[in-house]
Amino acid sequence: MNIRHPINPNLTMLQVPFWEGLPVQCQKGMLIEDYLFRIKDVLRNALGEHSRTCVFRVDLKFPAKGYTPDSGAITRFLSSLKEQINADSARKYREKGSVHSCTLRYIWVREQNTSANWHYHVAILLNRDRFKDWGRFRLPEEYTDRGEVVDGSKNMADRMRKAWASALGISIFQSIGLVQFVDLPYSVSVSTSDFADRYSNLFNWLSYFAKVHSKQYGDRHRNFGCSQS
Repeated sequence: MNIRHPINPNLTMLQVPFWEGLPVQCQKGMLIEDYLFRIKDVLRNALGEHSRTCVFRVDLKFPAKGYTPDSGAITRFLSSLKEQINADSARKYREKGSVHSCTLRYIWVREQNTSANWHYHVAILLNRDRFKDWGRFRLPEEYTDRGEVVDGSKNMADRMRKAWASALGISIFQSIGLVQFVDLPYSVSVSTSDFADRYSNLFNWLSYFAKVHSKQYGDRHRNFGCSQS
């Protein structure tokens, strides 16, 4: 049975093991159906452009002291990440004369449970022909004072750390520990025989973002955001 959220009646809640034929995580209670629809839209758009898509999941935290969380941080994080990917595309094109296109799509939720500050769960969807893993997680001494990698290389983990540091206006050293890399990136390809199974597993993984538990309502901050196209 679907019911309206008690604080935000525009949202519909449900608790079922399957939604539209897809498995979902209902262990922590009710899910917000509106978010499930939007997650499905993002996946459709991503796979429609990039038939081989890779999903990176990261948790972003604010410093425990000396920083007041602001809702603009997630927008700044995404803008920085897009800029870095666009710069990488331009560099590769200059060097090789061609490069796989890569539109960044995203899903994020804002949550707060027992911690003093809220945090974000973020899924980044990219063309797997460009990006498919985190790369090596570097130690602080492997970065320069400006937050660049000492040897000049850069992987997706570096980009995520740099983007969150930029969003908060802190050094990349201070961002280490505030950026948590969740599981291995998950790839799905529309042309493989196991596409249906892998898509179902991916949707189940991302349905965690739709849970009602630990989301704060009534404080005028958004709890969910995603790409619109």
